[in-house]
Amino acid sequence: MACRVVLDTNVFVAAYWNRYSASARILRACRQGQIRACISDEVEREVRLVLRTIRAGSDFYADAVEMLLSAERVAPSVHVRVIEEDPEDNKLLSCAAAARADYLISADRHLLSLGKYGDTVILPPARFAEQELAANGGNDGGYARP
Repeated sequence: MACRVVLDTNVFVAAYWNRYSASARILRACRQGQIRACISDEVEREVRLVLRTIRAGSDFYADAVEMLLSAERVAPSVHVRVIEEDPEDNKLLSCAAAARADYLISADRHLLSLGKYGDTVILPPARFAEQELAANGGNDGGYARP
């Protein structure tokens, strides 16, 4: 069974800017079903907004939205208030808890400083790719689509 992950918006942004990055590999693994992305409405809204704000190319945006729409949808019943320095990060923790995610993948220092939230391990994209994608036969090559 594929591990369940919540992806921070910065994973999408990094994948857009570098199609050969660990973040891009993670998005591809989600699209290929190697890992299972989980998302809440609140997280999806932020991803879409940020990708529009950075003017992500239409092909990348369309592929990212397709991946979001195929992700497992969760509706957090509890809104976590753990990170006071950047309260917007809490929506990712709420999503991870509702999804019972194995991992929350982020480059955000506030989230990474937690290391773990409940049963969810919080890792940066490169470390997740190294540990999980490589260990489970994930593709190491770059690609044009997320």
